[in-house]
Amino acid sequence: MMPSYTKLEKYPLFQENSILSIEPVATQGYCNLNYKVTTDSRTYLVRKLLANEIDREKEYLLQQQSAALGLSPEIIVFDREEQVMVMPFIEGTHHQTLDIPKLTALVDTVKQLHTHLHYDEEPIDLETVIKSRKTPITEAFEIIRNYPRVAVVCHNDLNPRNILWQAEKPYVLDFEYAGVNDCYFDLAAVSVELNLTKEEERYMLHRYFEGSFFREKLEAYKVVYAQLCKEWFAEKM
Repeated sequence: MMPSYTKLEKYPLFQENSILSIEPVATQGYCNLNYKVTTDSRTYLVRKLLANEIDREKEYLLQQQSAALGLSPEIIVFDREEQVMVMPFIEGTHHQTLDIPKLTALVDTVKQLHTHLHYDEEPIDLETVIKSRKTPITEAFEIIRNYPRVAVVCHNDLNPRNILWQAEKPYVLDFEYAGVNDCYFDLAAVSVELNLTKEEERYMLHRYFEGSFFREKLEAYKVVYAQLCKEWFAEKM
């Protein structure tokens, strides 16, 4: 349901700036309803939060940390009672493939998130989250267990719709599923979602780690990420 002018005018920023239009964003997500709200001074994104299973407090905290780094839009309003978030509307483009300059910028952004975002929780146990026990999945987890875990705050959903580009600068959106995980999970997501070649994967790993890395571990996490996406979409559809 589209938010009414009256409901939005309860927030001070819409009292100070007259609303000129409210329109649905062309591409909607699965966990929110998104609206572009234009005022006489600037444009905002208003999100009506839908998925009850998501920890919105954690989402808010981590997106604000990312915003402080200049990597995401700042959440200006978080109405917990009405389940509404308001942030600046960023004009940009979503890319399905990246050239090397853009891949470099994205890898550097992901590394910044992994280095500077913090949240006190145990790492997600993907083996309990994924339902499939087919051989490729069990073998992937066996491989992962052979390597040390590099626990960081991951975005956990780095698909092209959650990366908005302004020229060569990426903004990371939608922290609904962010949480502590192995850094290789986000790198695997980038590889799967952007269909990186082996050469591009090698470049990504060299750029991120600036030294030694585990190619086999990345391949295993790619299997895990792809299966997690498959099960998530099957549940949502």
